Amino acid sequence: MYRLKYAVMMWAEFEIEIGGGAPVLVVPYAGYADLIAAPHSVQAIPEARDTALESALLQLNSGVLMTAKCDLWTTTELNQEEEELGCDHKHASYIDILFRDITARSNFEVCEQTMRDWTHALRPLPPDNAMISFVLRACEVFEIAGYFWTVYVSGFGETTQHARQKWEQALKTTCSVLSTSEN
Repeated sequence: MYRLKYAVMMWAEFEIEIGGGAPVLVVPYAGYADLIAAPHSVQAIPEARDTALESALLQLNSGVLMTAKCDLWTTTELNQEEEELGCDHKHASYIDILFRDITARSNFEVCEQTMRDWTHALRPLPPDNAMISFVLRACEVFEIAGYFWTVYVSGFGETTQHARQKWEQALKTTCSVLSTSEN
């Protein structure tokens, strides 16, 4: 497996995970909701009951990007890097994002540079106690090979509510930057 990790700052980083045992996203899959063709199908995504995540999914599917999968969770289990923030609670999500355009999605260099650009653009923007991580991975979308990003957004706080507020701020900021993408 090819795996590199680059930290721009503690809260904004990116990795490349391709080959070997690295995950490969296959679209469509059972339960896939095409939010471009049918934005109202966001209601079929259980995680989208969270209004901030629902808004993010709709925003990300309104331009040159599309989403595939997502998840949302709260925890008090933190890794060493997260513990350095001095908070006890984490509210986090991930969204798998792809270029709509097949040519852009199939071009590793374009996908890698886009991820680098996003990371650098986000460096000065998120609130304190937030982390954003991008992971570039391989995908197969309607039987065409390409690349996608898993975008992790985490907020940290002394309470679950405080962590959620930091997450919401970081998610809005992240979606704003990603929504301005061109391919």
